[in-house]
Amino acid sequence: MLDHAPLTITIPIVKEHIQTKKRMIVKDSDEEKMFIEELIKSISSINTSDLLNVDLLKNPVLTLTHSIKRI
Repeated sequence: MLDHAPLTITIPIVKEHIQTKKRMIVKDSDEEKMFIEELIKSISSINTSDLLNVDLLKNPVLTLTHSIKRI
């Protein structure tokens, strides 16, 4: 017999318009390698341990957005 209960988290996502941009990076280029390395660092540094509701999701999403623009 197990002594724990399954945990379910529901995060409602509101539909909204998001402006998009497309950029091209040459495959296997130094620029591509640098972009991927920096993106991995940025994603890894985001604290996701306290995402208890939709409001708390806003900061990590904004952090990731700013990081991608910077990279």
